[in-house]
Amino acid sequence: MILGDLQSLPAEEFEDPIKCATAEEEIISILSYAETICPNVYFIPGNHDPPDLFNNSGIPKPSLISKEFDDTSESVYLKEN
Repeated sequence: MILGDLQSLPAEEFEDPIKCATAEEEIISILSYAETICPNVYFIPGNHDPPDLFNNSGIPKPSLISKEFDDTSESVYLKEN
């Protein structure tokens, strides 16, 4: 189990998409590495992690690194494991 605050973004940086995307990529890298050591990785985002890592819909996200594409963007989600 990995508890949040893998990044230390101040709240005022949550609106900066570049800083959030960079932080998300770093977190995904850490979690991907952790999954090579233990196949069951649980991550709980903290209040200093990018807000997009929180699943506010109540619907589980499908993969540790699941990429979804549409015509204009790429979305990366963390998986439940």
